[in-house]
Amino acid sequence: GPAKKQRHILRGRFELLELLGSGGMGDVFLAKDLLKEEMQDAECMVALKLLNENFSTHYAALQALQREAKKSQALSHPNIVTVYDFDRDADTAFITMEYIKGMPLKDYIKKNHGMEYKKAMSAMMGIALGLAYAHSKGYVHADIKPANLFITDEHKVKILDFGIAQAFKASVKEAPNAADELTKNAMTVSYASVEMLEGQALAPSDDIYALACVMHELLVGKHPFMGKNGRAIPADQARDLGLKVANIPGVSRRNMAALRKGLSFSHKDRFQNAGEFIDAIKPRPIKTYAVLLTATALITGRVHWADT
Repeated sequence: GPAKKQRHILRGRFELLELLGSGGMGDVFLAKDLLKEEMQDAECMVALKLLNENFSTHYAALQALQREAKKSQALSHPNIVTVYDFDRDADTAFITMEYIKGMPLKDYIKKNHGMEYKKAMSAMMGIALGLAYAHSKGYVHADIKPANLFITDEHKVKILDFGIAQAFKASVKEAPNAADELTKNAMTVSYASVEMLEGQALAPSDDIYALACVMHELLVGKHPFMGKNGRAIPADQARDLGLKVANIPGVSRRNMAALRKGLSFSHKDRFQNAGEFIDAIKPRPIKTYAVLLTATALITGRVHWADT
């Protein structure tokens, strides 16, 4: 009969089914967890990230990644993609994580030239909630960008690759020879704060700069600071050029103020963490008297200001 298609099974447990995407670190596959299938677990699909050779051959880089994967296993939040495990099969190192149906925010923005205002703000709230949870536990993501944010078919937003940027940094310290290869992918320059570009210690406010860049991209369809060549301008250059963000039609004054504060070039002028950002964008409670007036109008059919 016809030759049977070769099955790719890692660790005797994970069967690679299809390529979902490729990134700087390696390829992501949809995989079936055969052990879970055997246990008749309904949820037997996982996303499996196969790390490229730069990683797989550098022991220090692998150790750093393993540490970070272990730490990110502790992050359990509906807006963060769950990391299950870090493993290897002979020369192949891989990370298994929750499989979700949807697309990277990067693709969504490209396809739709941004996102409708209300939807965009609800997406921002989701990302900020995931980040606020991580910040409260002492984590900084350090690589927030539309390619690391995933929008599910139910329109929930999830953060990918928590701790990966730190693993890069740590592995560079431990394996300087691997440094060039690894750092190329470690930071997306156009979403990095001035402090990150200067190599300062990571702080939650670094994530805020990136978050504000994403907010602008959702609302306008492009990065807040664009050069004539159609490329995004890094924060330190944007600062030196004195660039400012124009008002966005239809965006409330309050949300514009939050966006501008998030895009501040200096750490001290930005929100210090995602919790502060949430407070600035969350819908305000309607003042009680306004509610009472409306209620009165509904009951009497009109509002009696004064009986003259």
